[in-house]
Amino acid sequence: MIFNDIFKTLIFRLWRIYHLLIDTVTLDIHLVEHCNLNCIGCLHYSPIAKKSFLDSRNLESSLKSLYRKKIYKRFKVIQLLGGEPLLHPDICELIKITKKYFPNNYFTIKLVTNGILLHAMNEEFWEICKNEGITISITVYPIALNYQGLKQLCVSKKVSFEFFGDRRTNGSWEQTRLKMQNKNNYKLKKNYFKCFYCNCLQLKDNKIFTCPQSAYIQHLNNRFGLNLNNEKGDFIEIAQLNFITYLIFRLKSKPFCRYCNVPNNKIKWEQSTKKIEEWVQNS
Repeated sequence: MIFNDIFKTLIFRLWRIYHLLIDTVTLDIHLVEHCNLNCIGCLHYSPIAKKSFLDSRNLESSLKSLYRKKIYKRFKVIQLLGGEPLLHPDICELIKITKKYFPNNYFTIKLVTNGILLHAMNEEFWEICKNEGITISITVYPIALNYQGLKQLCVSKKVSFEFFGDRRTNGSWEQTRLKMQNKNNYKLKKNYFKCFYCNCLQLKDNKIFTCPQSAYIQHLNNRFGLNLNNEKGDFIEIAQLNFITYLIFRLKSKPFCRYCNVPNNKIKWEQSTKKIEEWVQNS
């Protein structure tokens, strides 16, 4: 029995190492922090985030620094999201900046949206998405929205389209609640290797984080007066990126992992009540 447990653990760890180092890596970029859809327990904390827009100069600075690193081609898929990215008044400029550093022949750029504002977007937006090869990725929610109509809209504009998950059934929404754990008595490595969000890296303030909970924890702290802060090892500065530092960063568990309660809860999607219990577990 003990041998079987050790063998299963070894196989699982090897598979996760492959997943971390070889599999396609996604780089997420928040265009805005807030959202127009109020999702329970949002992992990006958008329901409780103050209105905030990514500055185009900051984006260009980060992507320019990343472009200079040989390791940047590891990020095969770039996701522009939030929050709700279509809320950004300069979204066309941000798309052009992103495409400047992640050209068509090597990278896939997706605009991840709830679709609510798609019908209100102007022709400049659609032309840029078409010309720059942007994929509109719409997440389906149990709200009064004609998703097939949105698909047809994208097709009519000759813009690439995909559905990015369907949240209309019970158990289709993932919720990760944090626990106020002491890292000295918590199995950080086990927690990290069980987490599948660590393959969606987050670009923020010239740093790369391994999960949205860690990258955007300030929203939870500000809303509820908590002190769940990042430490050295939770992120890596773009200036420090090279092949070796990247491998070490991907394989090492993160100090922030002590807060997470893995595995995630599978729940029914509903509107957030913005109570702390949606994000923090009492015991």
